[in-house]
Amino acid sequence: MGSDSWTGAQQLFSQWPTIPSYDDATGLQRRLTDAVRELGTQRASKVDVAVLTRQVLLEAAARGNNAGLVVPLDPALPGISEWSNAECTVVETPSGLRVWANPWTPEMGGPSLASAAAEEDLINVYLGSEAHQRFTPAAVPADPFMTSAFGHRTYKSTGQRQLARAVALAEPGSTLILSLPTGQGKTAVALGAGLVSPEQSGLAVVVVPTVVLALDMERRTREVMRYHDIGAPDDRFAYVSGLDDDDKRRIREAIRSGRQRVLFTSPEALVTGLAKALEDAAAAGYFRHFVIDEAHLVEQWGIRFRQSFQTMARHRDRWVASAPEGRAPVTVAMSATFTRDQISSLRFMFGDPERTRVVAAAQLRHEPSFYVAHHTTEAGRVSAVLRAVHLLPKPMVLYVTTRRDARWWRDRLHQAGLRRVTAVTGESSDVERQNAMTGWSGRDSTGEVSTAYDVVVGTSAFGLGVDVGDVRTIVHACVPESVDRFYQEVGRGGRDGFPSLSVLLSTDEDFDVAASLADERLISAALAFERWHAMFVKAERLEREVYRVDLDRYRAELSRTSKTNRGWNLHILGLMHRARLIDLSLSVPPEAGADVWDDELGTPSQSADRFVQITLLDGAANREGEFLERIRRVRGEIKHSRRLAVDGMRDLLSGRHCVGQVLAAYYSTDDVAIGVTCRGCPRCRREEKRPGEVFYRLAAEPSPFLPAPTRKVDYDPLVRFRGRTNCLSITWDGDADFRRSVPRLLNALVRRGIPVVGGPGATSELMAALQRDAGELPLIHDQDDDLLRSYAGPMVWVGTPETWCLPTDVVERIWSTDLVYVVHPAATSHPEKASEAFATIHRPTVSVRAALEFL
Repeated sequence: MGSDSWTGAQQLFSQWPTIPSYDDATGLQRRLTDAVRELGTQRASKVDVAVLTRQVLLEAAARGNNAGLVVPLDPALPGISEWSNAECTVVETPSGLRVWANPWTPEMGGPSLASAAAEEDLINVYLGSEAHQRFTPAAVPADPFMTSAFGHRTYKSTGQRQLARAVALAEPGSTLILSLPTGQGKTAVALGAGLVSPEQSGLAVVVVPTVVLALDMERRTREVMRYHDIGAPDDRFAYVSGLDDDDKRRIREAIRSGRQRVLFTSPEALVTGLAKALEDAAAAGYFRHFVIDEAHLVEQWGIRFRQSFQTMARHRDRWVASAPEGRAPVTVAMSATFTRDQISSLRFMFGDPERTRVVAAAQLRHEPSFYVAHHTTEAGRVSAVLRAVHLLPKPMVLYVTTRRDARWWRDRLHQAGLRRVTAVTGESSDVERQNAMTGWSGRDSTGEVSTAYDVVVGTSAFGLGVDVGDVRTIVHACVPESVDRFYQEVGRGGRDGFPSLSVLLSTDEDFDVAASLADERLISAALAFERWHAMFVKAERLEREVYRVDLDRYRAELSRTSKTNRGWNLHILGLMHRARLIDLSLSVPPEAGADVWDDELGTPSQSADRFVQITLLDGAANREGEFLERIRRVRGEIKHSRRLAVDGMRDLLSGRHCVGQVLAAYYSTDDVAIGVTCRGCPRCRREEKRPGEVFYRLAAEPSPFLPAPTRKVDYDPLVRFRGRTNCLSITWDGDADFRRSVPRLLNALVRRGIPVVGGPGATSELMAALQRDAGELPLIHDQDDDLLRSYAGPMVWVGTPETWCLPTDVVERIWSTDLVYVVHPAATSHPEKASEAFATIHRPTVSVRAALEFL
């Protein structure tokens, strides 16, 4: 095929019924060719071909090509009725039908300023990579440790740099809650500090929510390990259900011995089959980084849905407590966005207030334009959804609320003639889920394959860990119960950075459904105490205040246990955990080799969730009055939070406010300030943009400060000379002394625990050499003086033989309380007395040779 979709489509129709090869085709060309090839089967229809061709025509028109396409008059190809239903104009010619596509947008209400703006949005979507509207953050030079780990010469953004540095500087046993937009390299942030040296021993465990994501991350990690020439048992970096018992055993052995460097797994496997091996690795000092990907799920899913996301916390406490001094694992919780409640939950479960830091480079997505249309009847909404699915660009996700809705919509779209549609829900098997993903994305583990689906109908669980970059449209045939769910689902589109569409089509009943989902039944405090007492009196005591609770226990009024009974008991323990009455631990006993991976995004299996290990915190769990008071308070907090979530959706859909403003307010917290970005929404499309502008509102790229050390500095190798002042002046005499002694001094300081070095004398070549000598210590090069101005931890600033006076930023650092070693020529002048040398006035001062002799 040709180099663009229009040329390829014209060749395809001109050569019909021969189907040309598409070895050089990508994206839409491949989809259209695959659909034409399957015509006459149950896998594709004339309607599928018409709607994909419509997209080809609109992409061509956006680029100024209004010639249309000539399609043969053949009963096997779309006819006038199919083209008309696809909003195309058709003219019969001697060579066939000439077809043009008519513009259509989800914006209702006829010609207006808003509909004209909506048409412009659609043109940008069809232009894609040629729209010149892809928001690409400015790359910045990589630190030596990141270059050593991945070969990267630049960071993708300032935000990625700051978060990667935060991990590199994190103290053993501390916790980081990190926020970074999708596509800016969260995995590199999490793993960079642990992969600096191929010779080091140390493990990074990354918990992910789905098997698909674990296997995809394993594939990417193999490339990194080949760069380092580092192997793993059978080249395995994912501990998943598909592995046989021998592979799992070898991974556990590698963990214990420190040979496993990176491992992707699930929370269920972490707290069961991997539990003992990880405890052994932590006690030996091999466990270096514990990373929770998509960490917003810990609070969002709650204790009743995959409770191991929360019971991981108790294991994390054990790893930190059992590790040798200075070797406790750093906990990293990562997501693109966090709500206030999600940050609070992560602080509470995976860290302590003194040693937990939030570092956020969060931004609102730049890709989507938002469309909202409300319908008074379900029939009206069904008609609007059918029209949107037919006429808007593919690939597409249609989100619904329930599994039943997903099946219904898949069948309804099939009845409407769209055969390249599938559904994915929690009921889908592994094979069904994998086939859907392969057919939708056109990729499997071997590379590109034929596409089979243009639309996936899914519930809220669909899309976690799915990295399909060219998804152009997200349609909601429902009202999600929270802004967070809505925004997470919108985020499945436009992951390649190009414009995308979000279309939400609602009815009055949707808000009742959303409210009922948000207002999930909470057990009363009195009944909770009865159930808790029934569990506790039969609990097995393991050690002081630690018990093994059987979730199949039931109160006297019940005649037998049931899955519902177990669910309510687990719900009660979740409330007690949030009320700080208990700590939760294992879902099952940590028997060697036993593991559970819930391949469906549902509650763990019967055998996995019967027993929960709990720790009584202060005895209040068995004092009825205190129990009732705390549970009532927690119930009130949950209900209030849920009401706010639904109200947030009402506000977002009202059209009274910019969607970007609503989202920014929703995700801004005391720790995180989110700027407003809006490519287009119902409110903003009623305003005129200034000529040439792409966005109605565009926030500046975030550049978060690095957190100060959580403990008093105890790695100050020259404290003997520095004394009680924050600045130690270190001088050299002459160029020879500079070339010979300064690199040796920096090497000694880095090796003794000061990894941040800046100043013009710290060249990139010198820093690279220092990193090679530093072993596993990640080295940070402050090339733009950002850390000199903002980082409260210790650092070294190095001048050159031409440093006759100290720069302003250095002077301000000297006058601050932040520790800095200033390495400079002996003749450098004092900032306040230019006629005198800084070294003769400032105290303390030491020569570079004296410092070297001491070190």
